[in-house]
Amino acid sequence: MYKINDQLPVKYHFSVHTSMPSYPTYSDFVFDVCSYLLRVHGQKKPVLTQHELKFSVKTLKYVFGTNMENEDFRIRLKEHLTDGIGLGHLQKNGEFIFISEEAFTNYFSIV
Repeated sequence: MYKINDQLPVKYHFSVHTSMPSYPTYSDFVFDVCSYLLRVHGQKKPVLTQHELKFSVKTLKYVFGTNMENEDFRIRLKEHLTDGIGLGHLQKNGEFIFISEEAFTNYFSIV
């Protein structure tokens, strides 16, 4: 089981980050993808392995829904993907992008 880290801004604890004018920031992007992975995999397993901390372009359609129809939104996501790879938080391997354990634990911790 996981919980949102206490040191994260309140906007994540109350799920209001998506209504902010700056949405999606890099933190919003990583938080939303990690939240989605927890919802999908967390139903089957209480603890995710490093191998399960992955997503694809198709996954982004499920995570961000109709926002993906907005060109500006997609451009920002591409920038965040590039930033995440540059920071070492994300690693592309074939069709999948893996989230580092370090990046994941910035947002969630095991209870």
